Amino acid sequence: MQGILNFFQGIGDAIVAVIDFVISFFADIVYLIQLLGKALASLPGYIDWLPPEMVTLLIVLIGVVVIYKILGREG
Repeated sequence: MQGILNFFQGIGDAIVAVIDFVISFFADIVYLIQLLGKALASLPGYIDWLPPEMVTLLIVLIGVVVIYKILGREG
């Protein structure tokens, strides 16, 4: 009887572990996207010594790179 209870407890622990993994995985993805957004927003302050056209071009290019990185099309 104890073996059956241990079996079901093991299945329950596995389900809880998978759910915790999925929740933490998506929380980390959201954190990464927020961090990339903050870095992209602060980027113009670092390169404001360049002409405005060049700053705009660099911001657009880096934005495209970030989007491709998030989508997994790096290569």
